Amino acid sequence: MPRRDAAAAVFVARDDVRGSLARLRLLIGACAVIVVVADEPLSADDVDALFESGADDVAASLQPDDLALALRRAVRLALERTTRPADGADLAAQRGFVQASIDNLPSPIFFTGSDGRYVGCNKAFERLIGRPSAQIVGATVYDIQPMNLARIYEQADQILLRTGGTQVYETRVRFADGSLRDVCIHKSAVAGPDGAPSGIAGALLDVTEYKRLEFRLKDAADRDPLTQAFNRRKFMELAAALERSVQETRQPLSVLVMDLDHFKSINDAYGHAAGDIVLCGFVDVLRSEIGKDNMFARAGGEEFYALCPGSTVEAAAAIAERLRAKFEALGFAWEGTTIKATASFGAAELRVGNETILQAVSRADRALYQSKRAGRNKVHVASAASAGDGPHLSTHGASTDTL
Repeated sequence: MPRRDAAAAVFVARDDVRGSLARLRLLIGACAVIVVVADEPLSADDVDALFESGADDVAASLQPDDLALALRRAVRLALERTTRPADGADLAAQRGFVQASIDNLPSPIFFTGSDGRYVGCNKAFERLIGRPSAQIVGATVYDIQPMNLARIYEQADQILLRTGGTQVYETRVRFADGSLRDVCIHKSAVAGPDGAPSGIAGALLDVTEYKRLEFRLKDAADRDPLTQAFNRRKFMELAAALERSVQETRQPLSVLVMDLDHFKSINDAYGHAAGDIVLCGFVDVLRSEIGKDNMFARAGGEEFYALCPGSTVEAAAAIAERLRAKFEALGFAWEGTTIKATASFGAAELRVGNETILQAVSRADRALYQSKRAGRNKVHVASAASAGDGPHLSTHGASTDTL
C-alpha cells in the first residue's frame, strides 16, 4: 500500500481499463484518488463508463493544461479525504466487516458491474473458481468458465440489468477441480445513484446431490424394484411419446409381448426366491440382446413388454427369436440343481394412423397366446392386416394361422 502522501502512475491497456480500475481500487482502498489519463480523446460515454468503473477523475487528453487541472482536482479530493480520517476509517471498517462476513459464508458470493466484470467475491467463490480474488476482480465470466456456460450466465445477466429485480435459475458450473456441478443461482440487480441497475450481486447453491437424489427417486418410481426393468406405467409413458413421433415420421414401430412359460410351476417347485432369480435372468437376457434403441418393461408377474422403434414386425420377431433361444440355453443354479426355463413371444407392428399402441400391444398379446397354444417356447407374429380385420397370427418361420 502506498504512503498517504505518495502518488503512483499505473499504465493499463485500453481494452482492460475497467478491469484494471476494479483491481486497483481493491488494492489501494476507498480513500485513494484514481485519475485516468487518456492517450487519445474520449467520448462522453467513455468518460461516464470510467467513472462508473471507479475513476475519481478523468483527464481527457495529455495536454499540460488538462493534466494540471485534473491533478489539482485530485489533490483537493485527496486532502478532503485525508482530513476526514474518521470517515475513511469508518468506511474501511464497514467494508472490512462486510467482506469478513461474506467470507465466512459457505455459499459462493460474487458482485459484477454493469459491464459484466467482477468487482468482488467471497472466499467460497475463490475456492469454486480456483483463483484468488485479485485474479477474479476485473475478469468476465468468459475468463473463468467454458464459453457455452458463460453465454448462459451472460444472457441471464443482461436480462436482469434491463429489468431489475431478482433472478433464480438452475444451471451448471465448472468447479476448480474440473467437475461440472448443478447449481441454483440467485441474483439481484444492484441499483445505482439514479435508481437504475448498475450491477449484480449473486450467490450459488450447489444442488448436485439434491439433483442426483431427485433422479434416483424418479428412476425408482419408473422401475420394477426386483428386476430394475421399467414398470408398466413407464412403458405406457414411453409408448405414448413414441406413438406421437411415428404419427409424424411414419417410421415403423413394433411391440413385443413376452411371458415366461410354466412360471407358477417354478415357484411351486423351488419357491419364490428361485422364481425371482429366473425373472432377473430373463431381464439380463433382455438387456444384453434387445438392442440399444429398443426398450422393455415388466408388465406384471412374469409378463414383459418391449418397444422396437424403427423395426418392422419381421425385424422385431427376429429379435424375439434371439431372446427366446438365448433364454432357453440358460440354466439357473438353485440348491444343488439347475432350473431350466423358456419364454413365449408375440409380436405386432403398429398400424400407423389406424390404431393406438395399446391396440398393437393387444394384438401382440393375442399372438403370444397363440405361441402358448402351439406348445410354448415359440414366437408368433400378428400379421399386418388392414384396419377392421381380425388379427392374423403366424408361427415365426412357419405358415400363417388365424386365431
